Amino acid sequence: MTTKLSLATFSSAIGPLVVAVGPEGLVRLDLKGDRAQVEHDLARRFEGCELREARDPGGAVAALRRYFAGELEALDALPVDPGGTEFQRLVWLTLRQIPAGTTWSYAQLAGAVNRPKAVRAVGATNGRNPLPLVLPCHRVIGSDGSLV
Repeated sequence: MTTKLSLATFSSAIGPLVVAVGPEGLVRLDLKGDRAQVEHDLARRFEGCELREARDPGGAVAALRRYFAGELEALDALPVDPGGTEFQRLVWLTLRQIPAGTTWSYAQLAGAVNRPKAVRAVGATNGRNPLPLVLPCHRVIGSDGSLV
């Protein structure tokens, strides 16, 4: 069965964004507006997928617009399907537990996924987040408070 994915490119407060939504929710958000890269990534993950243009796939565009208008919780209810390994999904979905306006260290995040010695693996996974903002990787910082 062919996976059907809906795509939208739109202007935001930080520039053009590309979103892709599949049957289970948001599968990709590109903050650079690089549609070709998104299509490449989707073809790798969903071999033989069918891509179609949509105005507001899965309500993601509207939620992102509300987020940029100051409604920081607007992205919390969006269904997501980030893919990845079991460990990556665990880390990425745990990011949603970090409340807006707060930060966690990589050590805290590693502890939250019951892998306290896996700080580097958690950091590497955080850096591969396919859904930035929605899975708020920007809320994770170094133990000394620095951006790493």
